[in-house]
Amino acid sequence: MDRTGFLRRLPWLFVSLGTLALVLVPPAFAQDNRDASVGFYLEEAGGRPPICSRIEPPSCSDEDLLLSGELYTGYYAFLCVFNGNAQVGVAGLQCAIEFDDAPRSGVDIQGWTACANGLDIPQDGWGDVSGDGNTITWNIKAGGCQRVEPGGIGTGVTAVAGYFYLTAYSPDLLKVVPYRGTDSGATPAIKVADCGDEISSGRESVVDEDHAGSVGFSDDGSVTGSLPCVHRITEETTWGAVKSLYENR
Repeated sequence: MDRTGFLRRLPWLFVSLGTLALVLVPPAFAQDNRDASVGFYLEEAGGRPPICSRIEPPSCSDEDLLLSGELYTGYYAFLCVFNGNAQVGVAGLQCAIEFDDAPRSGVDIQGWTACANGLDIPQDGWGDVSGDGNTITWNIKAGGCQRVEPGGIGTGVTAVAGYFYLTAYSPDLLKVVPYRGTDSGATPAIKVADCGDEISSGRESVVDEDHAGSVGFSDDGSVTGSLPCVHRITEETTWGAVKSLYENR
């Protein structure tokens, strides 16, 4: 089944009035996740694996985020939506990953743990084959809409979708790349779904590839990752407008 239109194929995850159609909102007033970033941050592995419910989401602009790792060292690479829109929230993610998938060369992924409380629908090669992807959702009816802004109001939502356990054996980059569905006519894309509101039953936003992050691995730190943090400023981005978004939740 092609999951490139993943939000429309999973309508039960969203609070709605029973309609399966997406409501078209005039662009000038649309609130969406087109400015979101999708990327990773690293933590060196040690002891027991992280418990998803105890992970504290970091802010996209956190200067202490680890984006570079050393060779022959175990790491957890947390896959996140960063800089999400707090008004509509984050309810789903669809992307693929790219890395050197040859054994004992570049990044070797040993495991994947999903942290979202909805669906986890990986393609067959997720974590094993470079270019394969996953569709991950949060269950809105179970209170899963992601709206936490770790850096404070207006800094953007961070939603932790899950994490890989991995080790790198030669210099490499683990990158977020567009998801390729089974439909040959579909355009590969990175997508973030929102939770919907009183107007819409939920929308998919296509994330620009420039907003896709990576983490790097090397023995001397020469291979570094990146995490783009984009904050669009419009004429409506005033303190009064920001306050109204939170007062009306």
